[in-house]
Amino acid sequence: MKYFLLLSLFLLSEVNLFSQEAVKYPILEHFTNTRCPICGARNPDFHDARKSYGEDLLHISYHPSAPYPNCVLHQHNPEGNSARFDYYRPPGTPTVYLDGKIQSGSNMLNPSDVDAALQTRSFIELDVSRSINNNTLRTEVFITTRGEIPAGSSYRLYVVAVERELIYDAPNGESTHYNVFRAFLSRRDGVPITPAENGSSLSWVGVVDIHPDWVEEEMVVIAFIENTAEETIENAGSSV
Repeated sequence: MKYFLLLSLFLLSEVNLFSQEAVKYPILEHFTNTRCPICGARNPDFHDARKSYGEDLLHISYHPSAPYPNCVLHQHNPEGNSARFDYYRPPGTPTVYLDGKIQSGSNMLNPSDVDAALQTRSFIELDVSRSINNNTLRTEVFITTRGEIPAGSSYRLYVVAVERELIYDAPNGESTHYNVFRAFLSRRDGVPITPAENGSSLSWVGVVDIHPDWVEEEMVVIAFIENTAEETIENAGSSV
């Protein structure tokens, strides 16, 4: 798959916003493979558990080459699907990370971790929009600082396009695939950012060409900011 990052810029907002801690939207990074029988057996329970939290819990499913590089969803964007897998280096598939922390249990989701994350507030807020025109998906991410910025930390912004529901009769028995990673709009290793001062915001704009395999009405943009010093995700946002 080929796609093009046509625009990537920051614009410092001149408007000062009322400062208060932001709602935290935890994010699950889910590594799976359509030819992996263990994935086919374990993913349904994971999705049932995940869906019980509704839209408050975000989710991206990546399809790395492990254990089968001929997975068709991996082959759609091999470098993109491998980027976060190579970063975390999980033991295999299926594996789930919640805000950068590996999960355990039969359904790959620790309820106490999810509950704690949902009760947390963040110093940063992400407001994500997306539009599709002339076969191009465009997103704008507004990043507002809502509290004191922790000292000594550095941050990277990741922006991805996912297909919310994809129908495909996979060899592992799965037929419905959720929040399937399609492309990075940001760099694969994230865009370094410096948060604005408390109460102010900045914005990031990116575009990507729509691939013929994508179903336009299912396309969603998810953005998240990672604290690179602590290897945790500070907050996330979705265009839904």
